[in-house]
Amino acid sequence: MVNKLLPYLFLLCACLAHRQFCAAQTGTFTATFTPAGGGKAITMHVATQLYKYNNPHGYWFTNPHDGSRHFNIQPDAGYGSADAAFITLNNAENDFEFFDGGSSDSNQVSLHTGEYFIEPPEWNVQDKPNNKPIHIHYNIFTASEISFTITGTARYGTQKGNGSWIGLGTIQATGHFYREPQYAKSDVLPGCDCDPTIYGYLYDPEDGIRTASGCENALANKVFDAVQKALSPLFTKLNYQGPASDAAGSTDITVLAGHANIAGPPKTRPYCMDNYSHNWIVPFNFEKNIFTNDDSYGLRFIKIPSKQGADADGMDAMKKQAALIDSVMRLYAAQKITLDDFQKFAKSIENSPAYDIKKAEVDHNLYLTVFINPVNSELLFKVADKSRAVIQHNIKESAFEIYSPAVKDDDGDWVSNKMYIYLGQYTAPTDGKSDGDYNAKLVKPTYRPGGNKLTIYNILVRLEGAQDLIDKAAANIDYTAIIQLISKQ
Repeated sequence: MVNKLLPYLFLLCACLAHRQFCAAQTGTFTATFTPAGGGKAITMHVATQLYKYNNPHGYWFTNPHDGSRHFNIQPDAGYGSADAAFITLNNAENDFEFFDGGSSDSNQVSLHTGEYFIEPPEWNVQDKPNNKPIHIHYNIFTASEISFTITGTARYGTQKGNGSWIGLGTIQATGHFYREPQYAKSDVLPGCDCDPTIYGYLYDPEDGIRTASGCENALANKVFDAVQKALSPLFTKLNYQGPASDAAGSTDITVLAGHANIAGPPKTRPYCMDNYSHNWIVPFNFEKNIFTNDDSYGLRFIKIPSKQGADADGMDAMKKQAALIDSVMRLYAAQKITLDDFQKFAKSIENSPAYDIKKAEVDHNLYLTVFINPVNSELLFKVADKSRAVIQHNIKESAFEIYSPAVKDDDGDWVSNKMYIYLGQYTAPTDGKSDGDYNAKLVKPTYRPGGNKLTIYNILVRLEGAQDLIDKAAANIDYTAIIQLISKQ
């Protein structure tokens, strides 16, 4: 009989020793609020099962580098009229106090029960002697278990109608929760003493995003710093005269929409030991795929037309064209010419050799984009006329470059001059046809099988626009700063 009981006794001991592994273990939060001056006490009770490591509605962790603690709990969506606790705490100490919006905006306690809600008191600058805060005390703070108390002063209000505050009182609350002790982990950034743990601050499989680990965040900083340093010479070498400058002959520089803003001066910082704010968002299964950061770094350069020379002549012709179009539109509006006459006129203006507005757009703009570990063939090689594409070896740091001149299509639109600069290891494009049509599918980056997910193997710099701006940009990019990101394979 004893032998039959031994397995069950073992399981019982394991459950008692490691309570977080017992599915029956339930976390609880209870609170009692007593209004000042008497009145009926307000009570609430919340119970929850073991939290999963990737549940952002119940997570806590200790930063392994600075000892700071982060705790968050809130109900799942659709909790309805049930009791609910929204608690966010960010303090390393076992005991700390705060007011609502006072000493720490990052701390929050908001309790909802029935028709009432309970929160910390506000700091009253007109009644300093009587200001009393809410108090938090940690009893337990481990990866798998947290226990704390909330005491001190709180305020309460009603949720009826538009809601309103009623007054102050005292609170007595306890929280005790459990979670899986094992978090998911990313790779460690090569050369860094960084935290690979993927905490559940944000974890959204539906949108396919989550917050980065410390190592992933460090990689983002490393790439940002290198790209910023590599492109910073362009702000001086392309006649940039500062934001909002419209000086003739100068170059306006803007960050492309959706790209990281690298317009500031370069900084030297220990990216491996960054503050681990875990505020970088990455794809859901980022830790399982090779690092790619497509379209994250892009700049647009706009050359301001000169007041004399070809630019001035072109702008003057364009103004005359615009005035002529306006006068003909007025004739059509007054029904003095037919729609057919107007369309014929518009076509003649569009094909007028006096000033090609669409060509001017190409000649006054440069779009520069940096891709990290590119994998999309459309990014790697996409030109309008492959038969005119030329492989070059003018940049000593690159594997090769591909240049394609501007082309005017049948609709009168212009496809910009393009230069692709390949840094790292790529298979070079081959002559796929007798007319020199390079096969885009054969331009491929090479990656080491089974390599570290946070390693940079290849970089692509794509330049599209005016020929003179492409030449200046290609000649002044600090390639040394950017190729230092690339690991040798």
